[in-house]
Amino acid sequence: MHNTLEQILRQREVRGERTVALLRAAFISLAVFLDVLAFAHVIPPYTSSPPAVSTLLLDAFFLSAALAFAILALKGVYYGFLKFVTITLDYVLILVMFAFDPSLAGAGIENLWLAVIAPVFMLYLNLIRFSQSAAWYAAGLSVAQCAIVARLILGSWELQKILPLEFGLLMLISIGLAVSAAGRQMTEEASAKQMLERYLPPQLVKELQRSKASLVPGGRRQFVTMLFADIRGFTRISETLSPEQVVEVLNDYLSTMTDVIFAHEGTIDKFIGDAVMTIFGSPVSRPDDVVRAFRAAQGMILALDEFNARHPELPSPIAIGVGLHAGEVIAGNIGSAKRLDYTVIGDNVNLTSRIEALTKHYGCRILASSAVIEGLKRCGVEPAAREIDTVIVQGKTQSVVVYELFVEAAPATVSSTQF
Repeated sequence: MHNTLEQILRQREVRGERTVALLRAAFISLAVFLDVLAFAHVIPPYTSSPPAVSTLLLDAFFLSAALAFAILALKGVYYGFLKFVTITLDYVLILVMFAFDPSLAGAGIENLWLAVIAPVFMLYLNLIRFSQSAAWYAAGLSVAQCAIVARLILGSWELQKILPLEFGLLMLISIGLAVSAAGRQMTEEASAKQMLERYLPPQLVKELQRSKASLVPGGRRQFVTMLFADIRGFTRISETLSPEQVVEVLNDYLSTMTDVIFAHEGTIDKFIGDAVMTIFGSPVSRPDDVVRAFRAAQGMILALDEFNARHPELPSPIAIGVGLHAGEVIAGNIGSAKRLDYTVIGDNVNLTSRIEALTKHYGCRILASSAVIEGLKRCGVEPAAREIDTVIVQGKTQSVVVYELFVEAAPATVSSTQF
């Protein structure tokens, strides 16, 4: 999530830099236009003194710089350090205007409000960059600029007049920084919520947020119930369909299975082609995890009837095999520094996959280990089941008793339209 968030924030920075560059060019263009009109006496001067030739020369320099930055931004040229260069240059240009522009230099005390307006405008312009470091840097320059501009307007360091200006400016700065920080926090929370919703049903996402739990890097031991489901002979089926039909069928199938899994508050670990790997008991563990996994397996089988009815283009109805097992795993964010996935690993995960593979061998729709049967009975559920065999699955040295679970009356499920 951290890498994803940093990418999102960087993209916002790039877009923010483009916005700042365009706004800078627009405001300076407007100021130059008004200065030209005032210089030509088309409109009355809107500053304490009318613009002079030196004003227009400064305008030309400022406009050239603004257009250059706008062109670079529109071409996508962006380096992180450049924002500090442009921020510094913006503040320097403002000071140059007050120091050397005849229409502003030596402005009387009646224009003292400019000492606050100019820094506030510059600060809020920089908040668009969506960069905390840029916001704090601009805040510091705004405080310094306010004092210097006030000094240029007053002609001396009259602290009894400058300090109230600084106090008012600090209040405005604090509001701006608070809004900027809140925006970043909202982005972080939205990114975290979006990531959680990839794996978890909405009610579990709300529960994690309410308890302030988080999916942190690393893993921890947890006892979970795992469900593996796979379409039988999907490769053969896909050979009779066009690529577009294969994608449509697979997306609808996975959406249907996701609705069932989320209805029983399972965590989707991953999709592996047409296979679905699901966890019950992580990241939120509940006493009835094994029951919900059992009900989800039944719901997936029952949902196939409706799914197959929606797809007459299939050469034959789709059938799936479901494997269930319960045991201890390592659960958490696992992967590399650049790519993390919330998943479970361990010998019991491999065993669940092997049990699912046995459904085809024994011609069963749902196979479960003895650990699942025992867990169901502890929860007061007597499943319709029969012992199939005692097997030693590939990669294991100890035998495992597997049971066929029969699909009973439709368990309570929640359709996606109810979320």
